[in-house]
Amino acid sequence: MTLRSFTPALAVALALVGGCFVTPTRTVVQTGGATTISWGQNLQGTSGGPGTQFIFYCPAGGSPATVWGTDIYSDDSSVCTAAVHAGVIGFGGGTVRVVVQPGQQGYAPTFRNGVQTSSWGSWGRSFSFY
Repeated sequence: MTLRSFTPALAVALALVGGCFVTPTRTVVQTGGATTISWGQNLQGTSGGPGTQFIFYCPAGGSPATVWGTDIYSDDSSVCTAAVHAGVIGFGGGTVRVVVQPGQQGYAPTFRNGVQTSSWGSWGRSFSFY
């Protein structure tokens, strides 16, 4: 899967290494069943097809990052920012449950809960919240 050339620097792809997600600047560990992630992190670099589930913890005080779609988001969207858009958490952070979805033919933009998402065409992998 290719990265969009305008993907924000914070939206780096994740690499699954020994049970931890690693980015060029930070290692995030799994504790209590939820993996703590930064607000710029997305699902790229994680393995699993449709139906694969993840539990993440988004810490308070994060900065919103780019999101494509509404209710079903492209896998290069910020998980934490998409969770705010979906109404799962607020900007104060919290635990989110993500399920991988098939890619969509298009992703519609909307403004909800203080987050403006962007539109995009066809993309190979998506996620939603459960």
